[in-house]
Amino acid sequence: MEFVDRDIEKEPLSEEELKNLAKLKSGTVVELINPKSRNLKQMELDLSKLDEPGAIKALQGNPKIMYRPILTDGERIVVGFKEDEFKNFF
Repeated sequence: MEFVDRDIEKEPLSEEELKNLAKLKSGTVVELINPKSRNLKQMELDLSKLDEPGAIKALQGNPKIMYRPILTDGERIVVGFKEDEFKNFF
């Protein structure tokens, strides 16, 4: 199986890519942010007050606050490490 392993720290996701991932997840870009992220806690961001443009800016500035890994084929998505969902993806 072919796949692309992307280091989002070296190559942050574009606004369009973030919006597309959120759309696949049937959610918002804010929902791609891991509220348990140590980096997020250091940033002192209040997710309840964060709008989409703010979430995009935060994720592009500090990609480590995003749930990881993300597995997608462009039509489906698994966000975060969920072993059973990864196995069933293929």
